[in-house]
Formats: sequence, C-alpha cells, structure tokens
Amino acid sequence: MEQPSALTQEPRIAHSHAFAPMLTPRSVALIGASRKRNSVGNDALRNLLSGGYRGAIYPVNPSYRSLYGCACYSAITELAEPVDLVIVTVPNKVLERTVEQALASGARSLVIFAGAELEDDGKSRTAAMARCARVPVCGANQRASLKRLRRRSNVACPSLL
Repeated sequence: MEQPSALTQEPRIAHSHAFAPMLTPRSVALIGASRKRNSVGNDALRNLLSGGYRGAIYPVNPSYRSLYGCACYSAITELAEPVDLVIVTVPNKVLERTVEQALASGARSLVIFAGAELEDDGKSRTAAMARCARVPVCGANQRASLKRLRRRSNVACPSLL
C-alpha cells in the first residue's frame, strides 16, 4: 500500500510545531503588565486587548487587582493552568526569577522584552533553564525588534502584541 505524500496528508493541529504556542497562542500571560503609559507592559496589554487577539489574556503584576477590565494576578503561579505564551516585561533584576517561575508554571513559550543584562552568568542560566524545559524563547530585548518592525511596516502582529 502506498503511503500518502506530505502534500496529500491532512494538516496537523496548530500546536504540533514547537513555535506554535509563541506564534499562535491560545492564551497569553503578560508578566509586568502595567497602567503606566508608554511602558512595555502597558503597550503590550493594550495591543493584545485592542489588536484582535481572541485568546485568554492574563495580566500579571502584584501591584494591581485589575487592568483594563481584566483580573490581574500577583504571580504566574496563581493561574489555574499553563499558558501558551508568556510575555515578560520585567526589569532585569527580577528577570531570571521571573523566567524560572514561568517555566515552572508550564509556560509553552516566552517572549522577553527585558535587555537581559544579568549579573553572574544569569543570561546563560536563564537560557539553560529554557533549553532544559524545551521551551522556545524570543528575546531578550524584543522592544528594539518591535520598534524596527513598526518603522518598516506600521503594524504589529496581534497574536504577539
């Protein structure tokens, strides 16, 4: 019996590829969500809410109870289930711990907007944690990438931001 070719096979489910949770997330946690205008945490949350993203959005920041009508969680560990994408917009001083908590919570992908200027080989440890968990990471310093993308095309991908 002849095997079907790749061209005739049924398409696989969306999350069969390692980067699918990052590129087509069904749920997003935004660690560092904020009300502060022109901050990455504020811009990312507002873009998710107004940009056509239809999945679950979980703002995470211990300073708020709610943001723009969404319940705000004090830690990613408070979420009932793992999310497809964690967007990290925290300062460098808490980045390594934040990534560790996101991975421990079962995050399936990460986008890191912090510059990752970490002390004592923290950048290598953070990368090793993600590799060990087999979680794709985009970043660090994705703020610069987003600015370049906007300059070129005046659009931002609503599935990410």
